[in-house]
Amino acid sequence: MGFLEWSTKWGAHASKIAEAARDRGVPVPANAIAPELGSHLDSYVHIFWLLRTCALNGMSVGRIPWTAIDTYAERYGLLDDEVQYDDLVYVIMAMDSRYVELCAEESDKKSKQDAGSESNLKPTKW
Repeated sequence: MGFLEWSTKWGAHASKIAEAARDRGVPVPANAIAPELGSHLDSYVHIFWLLRTCALNGMSVGRIPWTAIDTYAERYGLLDDEVQYDDLVYVIMAMDSRYVELCAEESDKKSKQDAGSESNLKPTKW
């Protein structure tokens, strides 16, 4: 499982899961441990989560605007280095595409679960 998949499914609950395991004296489950990233990706992950705050969210998870990436690059002096700039844009947009896809999958699962639980409800007699 990749870092974004882990973040989407477990990231928000990982510290609570790990703490509960430690309190019980059992090993921390694998889903509470973030996958290892190469040190060259750490900065991209930080930038990705920072730029996710620029995504417009409505009925579904929005995408990071290219203008937000470009503004970040300008602020941190990456416009003069074409390779660094292109890498930044490519990596952030690729991560964002995968993140949006994962969120849509999770939303679809939840909708199906909600629809299934509603079909088990008995009609109310008036």
